[in-house]
Amino acid sequence: MEDQAGGDDEHTFTASQGEGVFLRLVDVEGGPLTPAFTIYGPSGAAVISASSANVASASFSAAVTGTYTVVVYDVSSGLSATGDYRLYFTRAPGASAGGALAPGGAAFGHLDEGAIDSYTFFAIAGDRVALQLTTSPRVRWSPRSRCTAPPAASWSTRSAPVSRPHRSPSR
Repeated sequence: MEDQAGGDDEHTFTASQGEGVFLRLVDVEGGPLTPAFTIYGPSGAAVISASSANVASASFSAAVTGTYTVVVYDVSSGLSATGDYRLYFTRAPGASAGGALAPGGAAFGHLDEGAIDSYTFFAIAGDRVALQLTTSPRVRWSPRSRCTAPPAASWSTRSAPVSRPHRSPSR
């Protein structure tokens, strides 16, 4: 996708009340474009906005069920930069682009700048869950994980090295 000078791009998605929504917008060329977006709810009211030099990121819990609109734009000096971008989207519970995690198992992957990988696992209220996120010693970045539980109430967010037990919330 390419942002045109002075133009805004729009994308839509549906979300149910209580779902956690997570978006990232990446300037894939690393040029003058300063990616930004605003999410509007089903009523047309702004829900959340984000901007950053390379990767804009925001998350929220859907207040109502309906169609949400993401407006992508540039906030560079002069508001006139153009360039290619990538918009990543996931929601919880239920997002599982990487598949289901099994007890004692491992998942391997590759992340492009700003990308989002999502996995699911089954837990019963009161279970202790330990997740560990690691990188190669040659990699110079800090992975981050976020665990959510129905109805998308965030348990915790941690930066690497990540090795933290989680307790399933009581229902």
